[in-house]
Amino acid sequence: MRKLYRFRINQSVLREEKAMTLVEVLASILLLSIIIVTFLTFFIQSRKTVDVSDEISDATYIAQSEIENTYHISQTMSFLDGVNQLKTETDTYDDSSGQHKFTKTVDSNKVKISIAVAEDGEDQVISDKLKNVLVHVYDLSGKLKGQMETKILWEE
Repeated sequence: MRKLYRFRINQSVLREEKAMTLVEVLASILLLSIIIVTFLTFFIQSRKTVDVSDEISDATYIAQSEIENTYHISQTMSFLDGVNQLKTETDTYDDSSGQHKFTKTVDSNKVKISIAVAEDGEDQVISDKLKNVLVHVYDLSGKLKGQMETKILWEE
């Protein structure tokens, strides 16, 4: 008898809950939409961060390569021969400000290299052989993407 009674109670509960109401369906869709949109914005922002990181990494690699090239020239040539070598490798050259400034394009990036006599914090020349090499890497719109600076002992 108890089993029959339990069966009747379960049947009556099932008859009352035949389907979900429209409000319940809309509420569940809204809740799922909020969760999905939250995760999508997270993934989109992560992708943007990865893209910016890739650009900075590429620009740093270009700057590093240019500094290594300048270092190699400093070890194999005199300063004037090295400047002439860099003139042939670049698009433009300017020495009007007392610095040697070179500009060239590498992998759709504008690269500016400047070489000047190294100075200390009080603008005193350290040595005529010690050169300050500064490399800036810009994208085509002119936005600075990366830079690197070093001092190179340039034997004459």
